[in-house]
Amino acid sequence: MEDKLPREIIDFRKIGLSAPWGSYLLSFPRFIDELDLFAKSPIFEMPMLENLDGQKMVAEIRKGNTKILPYFMPIFMLHKWQKNYYNKFV
Repeated sequence: MEDKLPREIIDFRKIGLSAPWGSYLLSFPRFIDELDLFAKSPIFEMPMLENLDGQKMVAEIRKGNTKILPYFMPIFMLHKWQKNYYNKFV
């Protein structure tokens, strides 16, 4: 491939592909419903997360603020884990 591609492409650091989470969260009914549950999630009672406002975060996502997705998605996945798996470990 080196003889066919420009040097900038060959030397470019891999950054991976990411899922279009913003679109998923706003388009698929299961995610839309889950956003409502996330806004009231018990994870926001945890000491490290107690100052976060889940309802405000969901409102920002619904307004189309995709800049917060890198911060939002790990917390959203923690919510999903807590909801589906937490009781299996306690």
